[in-house]
Amino acid sequence: MEQDLVGRDFPFLACSSMPFVVRTPLEPTYGFVPWEMPSQFAMFHWTSLWNALRSRVPDDRYHRGSGVASAVERVSDRVELTFEDGAGADVDLVVWADGYQSLGRALMCPGVDLHYRGYLLWRGLLPEREMDHGDILGSTVPRLSFPTMPGNFVAYFVPGADGSKQIGERLVNWASYIPLPEGELDSFMIDRSGTLRVGTIPPGELRPPWPRGAPREPRDDPPRRVHTGSEPRLQRLRGFARRGGGVVR
Repeated sequence: MEQDLVGRDFPFLACSSMPFVVRTPLEPTYGFVPWEMPSQFAMFHWTSLWNALRSRVPDDRYHRGSGVASAVERVSDRVELTFEDGAGADVDLVVWADGYQSLGRALMCPGVDLHYRGYLLWRGLLPEREMDHGDILGSTVPRLSFPTMPGNFVAYFVPGADGSKQIGERLVNWASYIPLPEGELDSFMIDRSGTLRVGTIPPGELRPPWPRGAPREPRDDPPRRVHTGSEPRLQRLRGFARRGGGVVR
């Protein structure tokens, strides 16, 4: 806000902590919290952020649908871009935000392959009014782990699609990180039409069976209620080794 990247009226919700929740015999419903990590997060709807950023770029500077074919760094420390339609541009800075099949990554780290991280991300949005006991989330981002649910699960409030922060009008952003052996990926990443997806199965295209052990029914564990909202999506999580060691996701 101080740099005017978003306005003072930008809709977001503040998060104060991340409790780690584990189910125990004494706390079978909402779980036991052995530790709560203090945090300062701003939760918002992606559409709101995109609209705020886009509104600050003049139309004559925004090239919608112009794919970048190549980028060459010049001695002058400027970068020459060539677009797929043959047009070009000479710029001071290039920020690559083009996903897991990034052209920028390929140019900056040639010969470095992506590697499967060993788990999938199953995620979606749920209107707060459709969630039982949504007040238990409060201003936290709980990280849940249950014996009946492999991996872990997080959920938190974001403003509604219209930016509303009123109780009952917010959205619950939920995500399950589910381990899956690499050998089972190809058989699992097939959508409703029978097409093998490489990175993401988009909303409306996910087909049964659901991820092994993942929540399916709305009347069992509390986290399962969150999974019954709008159509979820499934993503294969990847990383790559960079020069000098370490892993970037």
